[in-house]
Amino acid sequence: ISIFAIILTNFISFQSLSNLHKIAEKSLDELGNTAAEDAEQALETQAQRQLLTLATEKAGYIELLFENVAESLHGIAYAAEDIYSNPDQYPDRSVKLPKPESRELAAQILHSERITKENEDLYKTELSKLANIQDLLVQYNRNNDMISSTYVATKTGWMIQADYIPYSKYVEGSSEPLPYEADTRQWYQRAQEAEEGDIVYTDVIEDAHGGGDCIVCAQPVYHDGEIVAVAGVGS
Repeated sequence: ISIFAIILTNFISFQSLSNLHKIAEKSLDELGNTAAEDAEQALETQAQRQLLTLATEKAGYIELLFENVAESLHGIAYAAEDIYSNPDQYPDRSVKLPKPESRELAAQILHSERITKENEDLYKTELSKLANIQDLLVQYNRNNDMISSTYVATKTGWMIQADYIPYSKYVEGSSEPLPYEADTRQWYQRAQEAEEGDIVYTDVIEDAHGGGDCIVCAQPVYHDGEIVAVAGVGS
């Protein structure tokens, strides 16, 4: 009986130890899985916070860049409005045609097909005064890497533009620059619906002169309550 009791006790102890071992292994596995899940969740949360912080910083930086672009646009539009309002305070100037082979930043004159040799004299006074804005267009373009082009397009059909791609205004073999129909462009059309001082933005559009995809912000130029031109900045 004593031997049987000892054997039974040992058997029960062995079973208990075996069960405890299994329970311990299961507990360790569960703890390990829980720890792994917690660690994974913590890493995901940390990554999300880092991405959110990075996105917020990038958004703030981009917003600051576009604020600088908007300030340049305001400067161009207000200068144009002052020229239209006070033409006697500005000398008569001219704007050169784009140079066919040039890749240097320069102000250039373009025009719509509506302006012909027969009727251009009707609009030369407007152009000779508005030409005073060309230096400002070049300055804003040169001083901001975000800007690829600056311009003013008049309702009558003139376009004064400053960019680095004068050569793109020509068809190969031609000595006359291509006509430019500003009023067919999205930035010009959207500006027609804006109030004085307001800025509009285009979708991502293709540059008309092959400069790649861009976003244009534009502002109407008012004189005597009417839109007489549109100022634009391409980025």
